[in-house]
Amino acid sequence: MPDSNDPNHLNDDQLDEILRDGLRRRAEGAQVDPALVDRARDSARPARHRRWIPIAAAAAVVLTVGGGVAWRLAADDTPDPGREAGGPDRSATPADTGTAPQTQWEMRTEYWRGARVDVPADWEWGATPDACGGPPVGKPYVGRPILWTDACSVTGPDQTPTAPYVWFDAAGVRPGESDLGDGWVRESVEVDGVVISVAAKDAALRQAVLDSVGAGDLCAATMDGVPETDPAGLDGSDGRLCAYRSGQLAYAEQIDPSLVKQTAEAVGRAPDAQSCSYHGDETVVLSTRANGAPAVAYDLTCGIASVAGDPIGHRVTEATVPWAGPQYHHLLTGPVLGGAWVYERFIGIQG
Repeated sequence: MPDSNDPNHLNDDQLDEILRDGLRRRAEGAQVDPALVDRARDSARPARHRRWIPIAAAAAVVLTVGGGVAWRLAADDTPDPGREAGGPDRSATPADTGTAPQTQWEMRTEYWRGARVDVPADWEWGATPDACGGPPVGKPYVGRPILWTDACSVTGPDQTPTAPYVWFDAAGVRPGESDLGDGWVRESVEVDGVVISVAAKDAALRQAVLDSVGAGDLCAATMDGVPETDPAGLDGSDGRLCAYRSGQLAYAEQIDPSLVKQTAEAVGRAPDAQSCSYHGDETVVLSTRANGAPAVAYDLTCGIASVAGDPIGHRVTEATVPWAGPQYHHLLTGPVLGGAWVYERFIGIQG
């Protein structure tokens, strides 16, 4: 029978307060379901002499009380049979080691021709190994068969990666699975004539990407020429951008309707277009209407843009392309006669 006068002895109220304090401090850095915390408290009260107190929490907390007895808020309901009070913990959880595996990703959708696939939102952009440009070393990316630099670095498709990737229509890659060495595996599938490949060491990541593969549903897979703009394309509904190379969809994304309106206003203020001899190689269309009525349309290579309700062509200036972010450095050449700013927004002319 423990001595209640022993300073190392904890009564039920003291133990409960220690647990409450530990839970409060841990909750400051993690989101915990209150119902789970209540169950943990309920189980702790009668378990006065337990060394292990189960709680379904996101991480583990160790409290040392009295003469060195360890109380642990474990991540599961199973005590460690090899752990004694104050001894080494041989049941280190991912939270203990700081190496918790990532099982969920914030995703974005990438489009190419008639296909789509979801990838982690923080991945970059690059080229497939058969196109000049090569992958960004050590950084996950989405690769398209588009030449984006004259500093050519062509590699073989079966080279061991330095980071995960997704490829569209990489030359020499067919549907199936390939062992790329050092734990890297590439899986490839075909949808609507497009071969989509994902390479990663993490099988869960590969599966998440492959499960998202499907037919593109945001923009038409092909476009013949530059469409006429329509005032109905500025109705303020869902915004979308569709970019084409030689009539084939190269990229698409949902954008804020306010960006479509901002772009239309900038195009309308731009100088009148000058004639040029390049037409239709790169077409970009912005709309905010569910049926895709164009609000702004670019004959981008030529450097001419049109805007809803305005039949006059306007020159493409930097102000008229506020939507052109980092991905376009690998996607579109941009205006041939645009000037130095083109290389900040697009690939630019290589030579």
